[in-house]
Amino acid sequence: GVPEGAAKIALAHNPDILLYDPPPYKYRADLWLFGHTHGGQVRIPFREPPFLPTKLRLDRGMFEMPQGKVIVTQGAGRLKPRFFTYPEIVFFKLVPE
Repeated sequence: GVPEGAAKIALAHNPDILLYDPPPYKYRADLWLFGHTHGGQVRIPFREPPFLPTKLRLDRGMFEMPQGKVIVTQGAGRLKPRFFTYPEIVFFKLVPE
């Protein structure tokens, strides 16, 4: 188990696991890190992406969810063409509170 008071970080490919019932991670995490959504692959400026590979519609960035803080990246892959969206690698620094 995780020691009492330890930070809990969960890693997964797609944020839709937060929708599972019962959730695969029944415990709340302090930080959820989710893999690439490609930002929807195609974006039209000033509009929502027409397609996202997630039901939660979390395309990129940081979000506050009931399960904890969530970070979603667009990913760095270049196999598929992108339009008004970009590959990204996210760096962040974890600082104890």
